[in-house]
Amino acid sequence: SFAPLGRTNCPKPLLRQRTNVATAGTYPPGYKMGAGRDGDQAASHSLAEHVRKAALESLPKAAPLRDALLEEGRPVFTFGTCPPREGTSAEKATAICDGFVTRSSAELTGVDGYLVYDIQEEAGRTEEPRPFPFKRTLDPATYAAEVARKSGKQIILYKCVVEHAMGSFDQWLEKCIETHGHTTLNLVGGAVSTRNYNGPTLPSACARVKEDGRCIFGGVTIPERHLKRGNEGHNLIRKTKLGMDWFISQAIYDAGPVIGMLQQYSDACKEEGVAPKKIILTFAPCGRAKTMKFIKWLGVNVPPATEQSILDADSPVATSMELLQWNLRQILASCGHLGITIGVNVESVSIFREEIDAAYELFRRLQCIVLTTQSPSPNTLQPSAITAQKTPMVVATKASTVSERFGRFSQLVAGIIVGLALRSLLSPVVRNMSNSEL
Repeated sequence: SFAPLGRTNCPKPLLRQRTNVATAGTYPPGYKMGAGRDGDQAASHSLAEHVRKAALESLPKAAPLRDALLEEGRPVFTFGTCPPREGTSAEKATAICDGFVTRSSAELTGVDGYLVYDIQEEAGRTEEPRPFPFKRTLDPATYAAEVARKSGKQIILYKCVVEHAMGSFDQWLEKCIETHGHTTLNLVGGAVSTRNYNGPTLPSACARVKEDGRCIFGGVTIPERHLKRGNEGHNLIRKTKLGMDWFISQAIYDAGPVIGMLQQYSDACKEEGVAPKKIILTFAPCGRAKTMKFIKWLGVNVPPATEQSILDADSPVATSMELLQWNLRQILASCGHLGITIGVNVESVSIFREEIDAAYELFRRLQCIVLTTQSPSPNTLQPSAITAQKTPMVVATKASTVSERFGRFSQLVAGIIVGLALRSLLSPVVRNMSNSEL
Protein backbone atom coordinates (compact mmCIF):
# COMPACT_ATOMS: atom_id res chain seq x y z
CA SER A 1 0.00 0.00 0.00
CA PHE A 2 1.28 3.44 -0.91
CA ALA A 3 0.36 6.91 0.25
CA PRO A 4 -1.42 8.58 -2.71
CA LEU A 5 -0.58 12.16 -1.70
CA GLY A 6 1.08 12.93 -5.00
CA ARG A 7 -2.12 12.13 -6.87
CA THR A 8 -4.46 14.52 -5.10
CA ASN A 9 -4.39 17.13 -7.89
CA CYS A 10 -4.79 14.55 -10.65
CA PRO A 11 -8.13 14.56 -12.53
CA LYS A 12 -10.36 12.08 -10.72
CA PRO A 13 -11.11 9.71 -13.63
CA LEU A 14 -7.42 8.73 -13.65
CA LEU A 15 -7.68 7.36 -10.13
CA ARG A 16 -10.58 5.06 -10.93
CA GLN A 17 -9.30 3.05 -13.87
CA ARG A 18 -6.22 2.15 -15.83
CA THR A 19 -5.23 4.92 -18.20
CA ASN A 20 -6.09 4.58 -21.88
CA VAL A 21 -2.66 4.89 -23.52
CA ALA A 22 -4.15 6.34 -26.70
CA THR A 23 -5.64 9.32 -24.85
CA ALA A 24 -3.13 9.70 -22.03
CA GLY A 25 -1.75 12.95 -23.41
CA THR A 26 -5.14 14.67 -23.50
CA TYR A 27 -7.00 16.40 -20.69
CA PRO A 28 -10.60 16.03 -19.49
CA PRO A 29 -13.12 18.56 -20.90
CA GLY A 30 -13.13 21.69 -18.79
CA TYR A 31 -9.84 20.84 -17.09
CA LYS A 32 -8.07 24.19 -16.75
CA MET A 33 -4.46 24.51 -15.78
CA GLY A 34 -3.63 27.20 -13.28
CA ALA A 35 -7.06 27.39 -11.66
CA GLY A 36 -6.73 28.74 -8.15
CA ARG A 37 -3.01 29.27 -8.62
CA ASP A 38 -2.78 32.38 -6.43
CA GLY A 39 -4.57 30.76 -3.53
CA ASP A 40 -4.87 27.05 -2.94
CA GLN A 41 -1.98 26.01 -5.22
CA ALA A 42 0.46 28.46 -3.66
CA ALA A 43 -0.33 27.02 -0.23
CA SER A 44 -0.17 23.51 -1.68
CA HIS A 45 3.34 24.07 -3.06
CA SER A 46 4.49 25.45 0.29
CA LEU A 47 3.11 22.39 2.07
CA ALA A 48 4.57 20.11 -0.59
CA GLU A 49 8.03 21.55 0.06
CA HIS A 50 7.76 20.63 3.74
CA VAL A 51 6.57 17.14 2.82
CA ARG A 52 9.41 16.76 0.29
CA LYS A 53 12.03 17.62 2.88
CA ALA A 54 10.46 15.22 5.38
CA ALA A 55 10.41 12.47 2.76
CA LEU A 56 14.09 13.02 2.00
CA GLU A 57 14.83 12.28 5.63
CA SER A 58 13.54 8.74 5.06
CA LEU A 59 16.06 8.01 2.28
CA PRO A 60 19.51 6.61 3.03
CA LYS A 61 21.96 9.39 3.84
CA ALA A 62 24.74 10.47 1.52
CA ALA A 63 24.40 7.54 -0.86
CA PRO A 64 26.84 8.11 -3.76
CA LEU A 65 25.13 8.38 -7.13
CA ARG A 66 26.73 5.15 -8.30
CA ASP A 67 25.26 3.26 -5.32
CA ALA A 68 21.88 4.95 -5.68
CA LEU A 69 21.66 3.89 -9.32
CA LEU A 70 22.31 0.26 -8.45
CA GLU A 71 20.26 0.10 -5.24
CA GLU A 72 17.09 -1.84 -5.93
CA GLY A 73 13.91 0.12 -5.39
CA ARG A 74 15.53 3.48 -4.67
CA PRO A 75 14.31 6.42 -6.79
CA VAL A 76 17.14 8.52 -8.20
CA PHE A 77 16.95 12.30 -8.67
CA THR A 78 19.33 14.09 -11.04
CA PHE A 79 19.67 17.51 -12.66
CA GLY A 80 21.08 17.96 -16.15
CA THR A 81 23.49 20.55 -17.49
CA CYS A 82 25.67 21.14 -20.55
CA PRO A 83 29.30 22.26 -20.80
CA PRO A 84 29.97 25.86 -21.91
CA ARG A 85 30.31 26.49 -25.62
CA GLU A 86 33.55 25.77 -27.40
CA GLY A 87 35.83 28.80 -27.30
CA THR A 88 34.76 29.83 -23.79
CA SER A 89 37.80 31.01 -21.87
CA ALA A 90 39.04 28.96 -18.92
CA GLU A 91 38.18 31.80 -16.55
CA LYS A 92 34.62 32.12 -17.82
CA ALA A 93 34.12 28.34 -17.85
CA THR A 94 35.22 28.23 -14.22
CA ALA A 95 32.80 31.02 -13.37
CA ILE A 96 29.96 29.17 -15.12
CA CYS A 97 30.77 26.01 -13.22
CA ASP A 98 30.97 27.89 -9.91
CA GLY A 99 27.61 29.54 -10.53
CA PHE A 100 25.94 26.24 -11.40
CA VAL A 101 27.36 24.43 -8.39
CA THR A 102 26.57 27.25 -5.96
CA ARG A 103 22.96 27.55 -7.04
CA SER A 104 22.38 23.81 -7.36
CA SER A 105 23.87 23.10 -3.95
CA ALA A 106 21.55 25.67 -2.39
CA GLU A 107 18.32 24.87 -4.26
CA LEU A 108 18.52 21.16 -5.13
CA THR A 109 18.50 19.54 -1.70
CA GLY A 110 18.13 15.84 -2.21
CA VAL A 111 19.73 15.72 -5.66
CA ASP A 112 21.72 12.50 -6.06
CA GLY A 113 24.03 13.86 -8.73
CA TYR A 114 24.22 15.68 -12.03
CA LEU A 115 24.00 14.75 -15.70
CA VAL A 116 26.46 16.33 -18.10
CA TYR A 117 25.37 15.98 -21.70
CA ASP A 118 27.43 15.30 -24.81
CA ILE A 119 25.71 17.63 -27.27
CA GLN A 120 25.67 16.50 -30.91
CA GLU A 121 24.47 18.15 -34.10
CA GLU A 122 22.14 15.21 -34.88
CA ALA A 123 22.38 15.84 -38.61
CA GLY A 124 19.97 13.81 -40.71
CA ARG A 125 17.62 12.93 -37.87
CA THR A 126 14.91 15.20 -39.25
CA GLU A 127 14.33 17.36 -42.31
CA GLU A 128 13.16 20.24 -40.13
CA PRO A 129 15.71 23.06 -39.70
CA ARG A 130 17.37 23.29 -36.30
CA PRO A 131 15.66 26.12 -34.31
CA PHE A 132 18.91 26.94 -32.48
CA PRO A 133 22.22 26.86 -34.41
CA PHE A 134 24.45 23.99 -33.33
CA LYS A 135 27.55 25.04 -31.43
CA ARG A 136 30.09 22.60 -30.08
CA THR A 137 30.87 22.60 -26.38
CA LEU A 138 33.96 22.20 -24.28
CA ASP A 139 34.92 18.61 -23.50
CA PRO A 140 32.07 17.15 -21.40
CA ALA A 141 34.38 14.85 -19.41
CA THR A 142 36.64 17.73 -18.37
CA TYR A 143 33.75 20.00 -17.42
CA ALA A 144 31.96 17.18 -15.58
CA ALA A 145 35.08 16.52 -13.53
CA GLU A 146 35.11 20.17 -12.44
CA VAL A 147 31.41 20.01 -11.47
CA ALA A 148 32.03 16.83 -9.50
CA ARG A 149 35.06 18.26 -7.70
CA LYS A 150 33.32 21.47 -6.67
CA SER A 151 29.92 20.00 -5.82
CA GLY A 152 31.02 16.80 -4.11
CA LYS A 153 28.44 14.95 -6.24
CA GLN A 154 29.06 12.21 -8.77
CA ILE A 155 28.20 12.73 -12.43
CA ILE A 156 26.40 10.65 -15.02
CA LEU A 157 28.49 11.48 -18.07
CA TYR A 158 26.78 11.16 -21.45
CA LYS A 159 28.89 9.85 -24.29
CA CYS A 160 27.97 9.60 -27.96
CA VAL A 161 30.10 6.58 -28.87
CA VAL A 162 29.95 6.84 -32.66
CA GLU A 163 32.04 10.01 -32.96
CA HIS A 164 35.40 8.25 -32.45
CA ALA A 165 37.08 5.29 -34.08
CA MET A 166 37.38 2.30 -31.74
CA GLY A 167 41.00 3.09 -30.92
CA SER A 168 40.25 6.68 -29.95
CA PHE A 169 37.21 5.54 -27.98
CA ASP A 170 39.51 3.32 -25.92
CA GLN A 171 41.78 6.31 -25.31
CA TRP A 172 38.80 8.45 -24.33
CA LEU A 173 37.62 5.79 -21.87
CA GLU A 174 41.04 5.52 -20.24
CA LYS A 175 41.34 9.28 -19.85
CA CYS A 176 37.76 9.55 -18.65
CA ILE A 177 38.45 7.10 -15.82
CA GLU A 178 42.08 7.75 -14.88
CA THR A 179 42.33 11.51 -15.44
CA HIS A 180 38.81 12.68 -14.66
CA GLY A 181 37.64 9.96 -12.29
CA HIS A 182 34.34 9.18 -14.01
CA THR A 183 32.88 5.72 -13.43
CA THR A 184 29.20 6.36 -14.27
CA LEU A 185 28.45 6.69 -17.98
CA ASN A 186 25.38 6.97 -20.17
CA LEU A 187 26.18 5.59 -23.61
CA VAL A 188 24.25 6.65 -26.70
CA GLY A 189 24.55 5.75 -30.35
CA GLY A 190 24.09 7.81 -33.49
CA ALA A 191 21.06 9.99 -34.12
CA VAL A 192 20.21 8.11 -37.35
CA SER A 193 20.27 4.31 -37.35
CA THR A 194 20.65 4.07 -41.14
CA ARG A 195 23.76 6.25 -41.28
CA ASN A 196 27.31 4.86 -41.27
CA TYR A 197 29.46 6.39 -38.53
CA ASN A 198 33.24 6.27 -38.04
CA GLY A 199 33.05 5.13 -34.44
CA PRO A 200 32.01 1.90 -32.77
CA THR A 201 28.42 0.75 -32.70
CA LEU A 202 26.59 1.02 -29.41
CA PRO A 203 26.86 -2.75 -28.76
CA SER A 204 30.62 -2.63 -29.45
CA ALA A 205 31.16 0.32 -27.12
CA CYS A 206 29.10 -1.34 -24.38
CA ALA A 207 31.17 -4.49 -24.74
CA ARG A 208 34.40 -2.48 -24.34
CA VAL A 209 33.20 -0.66 -21.23
CA LYS A 210 31.85 -3.88 -19.75
CA GLU A 211 35.11 -5.69 -20.47
CA ASP A 212 37.11 -2.87 -18.86
CA GLY A 213 35.05 -3.33 -15.71
CA ARG A 214 35.74 0.00 -14.00
CA CYS A 215 32.54 1.78 -15.02
CA ILE A 216 28.86 1.11 -14.71
CA PHE A 217 26.73 2.43 -17.53
CA GLY A 218 23.18 3.03 -18.64
CA GLY A 219 21.47 4.13 -21.81
CA VAL A 220 18.61 6.18 -23.16
CA THR A 221 14.99 5.38 -23.79
CA ILE A 222 12.82 7.31 -26.22
CA PRO A 223 9.12 6.69 -25.49
CA GLU A 224 8.17 8.31 -28.82
CA ARG A 225 9.57 5.24 -30.55
CA HIS A 226 6.76 3.31 -28.92
CA LEU A 227 4.23 5.43 -30.80
CA LYS A 228 5.88 4.71 -34.16
CA ARG A 229 7.12 1.14 -33.75
CA GLY A 230 5.49 -0.21 -30.62
CA ASN A 231 8.67 -1.95 -29.45
CA GLU A 232 10.52 0.40 -27.07
CA GLY A 233 9.88 -1.91 -24.13
CA HIS A 234 11.61 -4.72 -26.01
CA ASN A 235 14.47 -2.35 -26.88
CA LEU A 236 15.12 -1.94 -23.16
CA ILE A 237 15.45 -5.71 -22.79
CA ARG A 238 17.93 -5.75 -25.68
CA LYS A 239 19.98 -2.94 -24.14
CA THR A 240 19.91 -4.64 -20.74
CA LYS A 241 21.64 -7.60 -22.35
CA LEU A 242 24.38 -5.17 -23.46
CA GLY A 243 25.08 -4.48 -19.78
CA MET A 244 23.05 -1.32 -19.17
CA ASP A 245 21.94 -0.87 -15.56
CA TRP A 246 19.43 1.99 -15.99
CA PHE A 247 17.70 4.06 -18.65
CA ILE A 248 17.17 7.81 -18.91
CA SER A 249 14.39 9.14 -21.12
CA GLN A 250 14.43 12.18 -23.30
CA ALA A 251 12.15 15.04 -22.23
CA ILE A 252 8.53 14.00 -21.70
CA TYR A 253 5.48 16.03 -22.67
CA ASP A 254 3.09 13.14 -23.33
CA ALA A 255 2.38 10.50 -20.69
CA GLY A 256 0.77 8.06 -23.14
CA PRO A 257 3.90 6.71 -24.87
CA VAL A 258 5.68 6.41 -21.52
CA ILE A 259 2.84 4.39 -20.01
CA GLY A 260 2.67 2.10 -23.04
CA MET A 261 6.44 1.59 -23.01
CA LEU A 262 6.54 0.78 -19.29
CA GLN A 263 3.67 -1.66 -19.57
CA GLN A 264 5.36 -3.46 -22.46
CA TYR A 265 8.71 -3.43 -20.65
CA SER A 266 7.14 -4.96 -17.54
CA ASP A 267 5.54 -7.73 -19.60
CA ALA A 268 8.81 -8.37 -21.44
CA CYS A 269 10.73 -8.62 -18.16
CA LYS A 270 8.30 -11.22 -16.89
CA GLU A 271 8.67 -13.22 -20.09
CA GLU A 272 12.47 -13.07 -19.82
CA GLY A 273 12.45 -13.78 -16.07
CA VAL A 274 14.51 -10.69 -15.25
CA ALA A 275 14.00 -7.75 -12.91
CA PRO A 276 13.30 -4.43 -14.66
CA LYS A 277 16.02 -1.81 -14.62
CA LYS A 278 15.59 1.66 -13.14
CA ILE A 279 13.91 4.23 -15.39
CA ILE A 280 14.74 7.93 -14.94
CA LEU A 281 12.18 10.20 -16.60
CA THR A 282 13.37 13.58 -17.89
CA PHE A 283 11.31 16.76 -17.75
CA ALA A 284 12.11 20.23 -19.13
CA PRO A 285 9.97 23.36 -18.68
CA CYS A 286 8.99 25.51 -21.64
CA GLY A 287 8.26 29.24 -21.50
CA ARG A 288 8.22 30.44 -25.09
CA ALA A 289 7.36 29.37 -28.64
CA LYS A 290 11.00 29.08 -29.75
CA THR A 291 11.78 26.61 -26.97
CA MET A 292 8.65 24.61 -27.82
CA LYS A 293 9.80 24.42 -31.42
CA PHE A 294 13.20 23.13 -30.30
CA ILE A 295 11.65 20.55 -27.96
CA LYS A 296 9.59 19.20 -30.86
CA TRP A 297 12.65 19.26 -33.14
CA LEU A 298 14.44 17.04 -30.63
CA GLY A 299 11.76 14.42 -31.31
CA VAL A 300 9.65 15.00 -28.21
CA ASN A 301 5.96 14.32 -28.79
CA VAL A 302 3.92 17.32 -27.64
CA PRO A 303 0.14 16.84 -28.02
CA PRO A 304 -1.51 19.83 -29.75
CA ALA A 305 -3.70 20.52 -26.72
CA THR A 306 -0.62 20.62 -24.49
CA GLU A 307 1.23 22.99 -26.80
CA GLN A 308 -1.77 25.29 -27.07
CA SER A 309 -2.34 25.30 -23.30
CA ILE A 310 1.27 26.36 -22.71
CA LEU A 311 1.69 28.97 -25.42
CA ASP A 312 -1.73 30.58 -24.85
CA ALA A 313 -1.27 30.85 -21.08
CA ASP A 314 -0.59 34.08 -19.24
CA SER A 315 2.51 32.37 -17.84
CA PRO A 316 3.62 29.68 -20.32
CA VAL A 317 6.47 28.42 -18.16
CA ALA A 318 4.23 28.04 -15.08
CA THR A 319 1.61 26.21 -17.14
CA SER A 320 4.23 23.88 -18.58
CA MET A 321 5.34 23.02 -15.04
CA GLU A 322 1.76 22.16 -14.04
CA LEU A 323 1.32 19.99 -17.12
CA LEU A 324 4.58 18.14 -16.46
CA GLN A 325 3.57 17.49 -12.85
CA TRP A 326 0.22 16.20 -14.07
CA ASN A 327 1.96 13.89 -16.55
CA LEU A 328 4.23 12.44 -13.87
CA ARG A 329 1.27 11.77 -11.58
CA GLN A 330 -0.51 10.07 -14.46
CA ILE A 331 2.48 7.84 -15.18
CA LEU A 332 2.86 6.84 -11.52
CA ALA A 333 -0.87 6.23 -11.11
CA SER A 334 -0.98 4.05 -14.23
CA CYS A 335 2.27 2.13 -13.74
CA GLY A 336 2.51 1.83 -9.97
CA HIS A 337 1.76 -1.88 -10.07
CA LEU A 338 4.49 -2.80 -12.56
CA GLY A 339 7.45 -3.11 -10.18
CA ILE A 340 9.58 -0.59 -12.08
CA THR A 341 11.62 1.93 -10.10
CA ILE A 342 10.99 5.45 -11.39
CA GLY A 343 13.37 8.36 -10.89
CA VAL A 344 13.36 11.96 -12.14
CA ASN A 345 15.79 14.08 -14.10
CA VAL A 346 15.15 17.77 -14.82
CA GLU A 347 16.91 19.96 -17.37
CA SER A 348 16.52 23.23 -19.22
CA VAL A 349 16.93 22.87 -22.98
CA SER A 350 17.65 26.58 -23.46
CA ILE A 351 19.59 29.42 -21.86
CA PHE A 352 16.38 31.41 -21.35
CA ARG A 353 16.57 32.64 -17.75
CA GLU A 354 12.92 32.03 -16.91
CA GLU A 355 13.16 28.41 -18.05
CA ILE A 356 16.35 27.82 -16.09
CA ASP A 357 14.70 29.21 -12.95
CA ALA A 358 11.65 27.03 -13.60
CA ALA A 359 13.83 23.92 -13.92
CA TYR A 360 15.02 24.30 -10.34
CA GLU A 361 11.48 24.73 -9.05
CA LEU A 362 10.22 21.85 -11.20
CA PHE A 363 12.86 19.54 -9.76
CA ARG A 364 11.59 20.14 -6.23
CA ARG A 365 7.95 19.62 -7.20
CA LEU A 366 8.56 16.42 -9.17
CA GLN A 367 10.76 15.02 -6.45
CA CYS A 368 7.96 15.63 -3.95
CA ILE A 369 5.47 13.82 -6.20
CA VAL A 370 7.71 10.76 -6.52
CA LEU A 371 8.54 10.58 -2.81
CA THR A 372 4.98 11.04 -1.57
CA THR A 373 3.21 9.00 -4.23
CA GLN A 374 5.63 6.11 -3.96
CA SER A 375 6.30 5.98 -0.23
CA PRO A 376 5.39 2.57 1.21
CA SER A 377 3.75 1.98 4.53
CA PRO A 378 5.88 0.69 7.44
CA ASN A 379 4.49 -2.83 6.96
CA THR A 380 5.51 -3.06 3.31
CA LEU A 381 8.30 -5.56 2.80
CA GLN A 382 9.62 -4.19 -0.50
CA PRO A 383 10.66 -0.52 -0.57
CA SER A 384 10.37 -0.34 -4.35
CA ALA A 385 9.93 3.08 -5.81
CA ILE A 386 6.49 2.43 -7.29
CA THR A 387 5.77 -1.23 -6.63
CA ALA A 388 2.25 -1.60 -5.28
CA GLN A 389 1.94 -5.30 -6.14
CA LYS A 390 4.94 -7.56 -5.72
CA THR A 391 6.27 -9.70 -8.55
CA PRO A 392 8.38 -12.87 -8.15
CA MET A 393 11.47 -11.19 -9.62
CA VAL A 394 11.63 -8.55 -6.88
CA VAL A 395 13.72 -9.52 -3.89
CA ALA A 396 12.14 -8.44 -0.59
CA THR A 397 14.07 -6.71 2.12
CA LYS A 398 13.59 -7.05 5.84
CA ALA A 399 10.48 -5.38 7.23
CA SER A 400 12.46 -3.86 10.06
CA THR A 401 14.75 -2.00 7.64
CA VAL A 402 11.84 -0.50 5.76
CA SER A 403 10.03 0.34 8.96
CA GLU A 404 13.02 2.28 10.24
CA ARG A 405 13.37 4.09 6.92
CA PHE A 406 9.77 5.09 6.32
CA GLY A 407 8.03 4.93 9.69
CA ARG A 408 8.63 8.53 10.73
CA PHE A 409 7.66 9.86 7.31
CA SER A 410 4.36 7.94 7.23
CA GLN A 411 3.45 9.32 10.66
CA LEU A 412 4.21 12.84 9.48
CA VAL A 413 2.09 12.41 6.35
CA ALA A 414 -0.81 11.11 8.42
CA GLY A 415 -0.59 14.17 10.65
CA ILE A 416 -0.59 16.49 7.63
CA ILE A 417 -3.66 14.78 6.17
CA VAL A 418 -5.55 15.15 9.45
CA GLY A 419 -4.51 18.81 9.68
CA LEU A 420 -5.71 19.57 6.16
CA ALA A 421 -9.00 17.82 6.79
CA LEU A 422 -9.61 19.84 9.96
CA ARG A 423 -8.69 23.05 8.16
CA SER A 424 -11.16 22.27 5.38
CA LEU A 425 -13.96 21.53 7.87
CA LEU A 426 -13.35 24.54 10.11
CA SER A 427 -12.70 27.19 7.46
CA PRO A 428 -16.42 27.88 6.71
CA VAL A 429 -17.16 28.12 10.43
CA VAL A 430 -14.33 30.60 10.99
CA ARG A 431 -15.46 32.72 8.04
CA ASN A 432 -19.05 32.79 9.29
CA MET A 433 -17.90 33.84 12.75
CA SER A 434 -15.71 36.60 11.40
CA ASN A 435 -18.59 37.97 9.24
CA SER A 436 -21.14 37.82 12.06
CA GLU A 437 -22.27 41.01 13.81
CA LEU A 438 -21.57 39.28 17.13
